[in-house]
Amino acid sequence: MMPANQCLSVTRSVCPECGEVINANIVSDGKNVYLRKCCPRHSSDDILISANLQWYLKTINSLQFSETSGPRKPVQKGCPHDCGLCSWHETSCTIPVFSVTNACNLDCPICFTYNRPDKMYYMSKEEMGRIVENLISDFGEMDLINITGGEPTMHPNLAELLKIAKRPEIGRITVNSNGLNLARDEDLVRELAGLGAYVILSFNTLDAEVSRKMHGENIVDIKLQAMEYLEKHNVSTTLLAVAVKGLNDHELGKLADMVMTKDFLRSFTVQNMTYTGQGGSCFGPVSHITVDEVIECLTTSKINLKQDDFRAHPRSHPLCYSTCYVISDGQGNTLPMARLLSEEDYAALLSGGYLLHPEQNLEDRMNSAVNRLWAEGASPQTLKIIKDLIKEIYPLNRPLTVFERQQAAENRIKTIYIHSHMDAYNLDLGRLCRCGDLVPQSDGRYLPACSYNIFYRKQDSRFWREEGRVSP
Repeated sequence: MMPANQCLSVTRSVCPECGEVINANIVSDGKNVYLRKCCPRHSSDDILISANLQWYLKTINSLQFSETSGPRKPVQKGCPHDCGLCSWHETSCTIPVFSVTNACNLDCPICFTYNRPDKMYYMSKEEMGRIVENLISDFGEMDLINITGGEPTMHPNLAELLKIAKRPEIGRITVNSNGLNLARDEDLVRELAGLGAYVILSFNTLDAEVSRKMHGENIVDIKLQAMEYLEKHNVSTTLLAVAVKGLNDHELGKLADMVMTKDFLRSFTVQNMTYTGQGGSCFGPVSHITVDEVIECLTTSKINLKQDDFRAHPRSHPLCYSTCYVISDGQGNTLPMARLLSEEDYAALLSGGYLLHPEQNLEDRMNSAVNRLWAEGASPQTLKIIKDLIKEIYPLNRPLTVFERQQAAENRIKTIYIHSHMDAYNLDLGRLCRCGDLVPQSDGRYLPACSYNIFYRKQDSRFWREEGRVSP
């Protein structure tokens, strides 16, 4: 490997050995892009953050929006020691993430969080209500809130928590699950359907041996059973895969194809493996997969995706989220939305939050796209896909709210998200300052998700026990 000598920018990070906040450089060897740490006491290898310099330069300079709503406190010690949010934080809350329990029925070797097994914690209804009230008061309307754990389906009062969170100011509620309880209890799936909850189903592989390496046991059939119940009761579902380079990354295209063939599967999210947490800190070898490498894996799908079909989310750091919206007619014909809209129009659709915000002016943009494609000689099938989408989200008989349009759009649009988490190896504090995935605390603080996973969860006795644990 050639030495990476071209310095593209500077940032701050932490040393994975001593934990001190240190200077870091973003460097390139002309092909790849790396994070190079500058700890005065410890040396470390350069960490790959992009395998394509041209992709990196285009992405890092993509259009971004900042919104600084919500409570802020003065900077005292500097990032990441003042999280909650501090005045350095450059964005608002796009996804509030509620950890409602530390209970889990798996002990996955890839787990990037901490859940103490000796003392069970279940969020109370009073705490849930207080956090939801704070959230709405501080940030107003939210596209969604995400319920996670632990394994949320092990919470004895999960249904009550979901009812508390079901507010007109919140577009939807998503529940993360490993699928074990969903596969074993159809009544639970029926109850989630009745509450209108969305399920984010962890689904990393279709290979039994890979499942053993990632989960500690073969649970592929159990997850397929969970999917069967979710489809039977028409629960809107996201498949969530953690991508490990050289282990399951070759399956990402196949999983994306699976999402395209099932109506109840609304989206596909790929997260990169992070080497932190209860299991992940011991999982090896350490080999970070980058966003552009994930995109390359997804181009092997039958959807015929291209690298330019993915765009950075404008409400986060460009290296944190990449999105691809695929318009489908339900008969196997697809069209990535990035091929229809300019970068400005595409970014504007995501400027209001985490999900697409199909405001009224989108209809004008889509009609303009139809006219342009017709003039360029696009096929009748392509034009029909777009026209059918317009009719779905802008019906003639009545106007829809933004939340209603989002739900209507899901009948025609499949979403692919690439969500790049960070660990102590590749932590870039510049990225952390633009994190919109926030973990609400009972005391009114909001902690950026990667900061919470790396630093703050270990300070919470509900999730962390010092004895017998090794810090990442």
